[in-house]
Amino acid sequence: MHLEAKIKNLRYKKVIGTPLPELSFPSLDVFDVNLAPPAFILRSERAFFAISRWVSPKRTRSYPYARVYDCLFQPVSKTVAIVPIVKDEGKGSDTDYLQWDTVALLSLLNVYVIVAYYSFAKLKERKNKRGELIRALTQQRFDEGFVREKLRELSEYNASALHWNLNELEMKNLENVLNRAQSAYKEISEKYGIELPSLKGLHKMLNKLKEGAEAFKNFSRKKSKRAQGRETRTIQPKERLSNLPKARLTVRNYLGGLYHLTVDEIDTEGCKLIEAKHSSRSKLPKPGDVKDALLKMILYTNLEELKLEGKPCSRWEPVLKMTSSRLKGTYEGNEILSVIKGSRNRKFFEELIRESEANKFRVILEGV
Repeated sequence: MHLEAKIKNLRYKKVIGTPLPELSFPSLDVFDVNLAPPAFILRSERAFFAISRWVSPKRTRSYPYARVYDCLFQPVSKTVAIVPIVKDEGKGSDTDYLQWDTVALLSLLNVYVIVAYYSFAKLKERKNKRGELIRALTQQRFDEGFVREKLRELSEYNASALHWNLNELEMKNLENVLNRAQSAYKEISEKYGIELPSLKGLHKMLNKLKEGAEAFKNFSRKKSKRAQGRETRTIQPKERLSNLPKARLTVRNYLGGLYHLTVDEIDTEGCKLIEAKHSSRSKLPKPGDVKDALLKMILYTNLEELKLEGKPCSRWEPVLKMTSSRLKGTYEGNEILSVIKGSRNRKFFEELIRESEANKFRVILEGV
């Protein structure tokens, strides 16, 4: 099934408190992003940022949205995401590339994106998805000098995240990062004698970039749509879906930016947009999984002019549905708290209920 929608503005009240570790340095010269936590506050010179450090440019891998959620609405000057332009683990593994619409989505959330690249990796043997033993890259590290320079530049930047991000994706800047990434992976490939598919993929990206911004956008979106199509046919380990179908959601913002997303379940009766998180070992999913879903709730609660299979929906309802193999029955809102008495995560779920009420989306817990 296919959904289409528009977004003009984002209004959202965050209730869940997320204390982030603060790193303070007298100078950015001694800051190494590779030694920082996945989400943190950086205070140095003129920099006072909440930063999420992505380990892959893929939006559905390693839950980067949960880290972005933690950084949103912190009392800092800027919210930042440091994202690798590519992550290549070697032949037989997944190779992930930055998608244009990922940056556009973060722009909507007023998140400044630093497009970076990996310059160091180690080699290890492991099994791939087919159970084959392969030699793969691990412990990949950003070029810390490049990231420091971008942070300095950002500390002196006074325009919006949208303007910064559009500038990051201009030909001269993106071409610079692509060339650096290609050179770094070439050195790593030669060092370990390992074949890296990204060396060809980055060459294609460079050629598309030289054809112009629209060609690069279409190239990126083509990859994104293929990934979206695979995801609509795949049940992830942390999802436990009902008989309701998945749906493709294409969101357009007021600047024409397109975001290709996947809705876990779509209930056509009342047009319910359901983001699902499953737990097989405990009564509730982990807070990190729920935060990943909450970033989608920020979007779903701000959709306009929603269409389902080309037909306008007069109303729609965002739903965060949690399922558990350790429960029976269905719970909604404050009823959920009755099954987690004494849980160390009780405060988190209390805040989640209040956040859902403040932003008008439903939270449901179902035993399966």
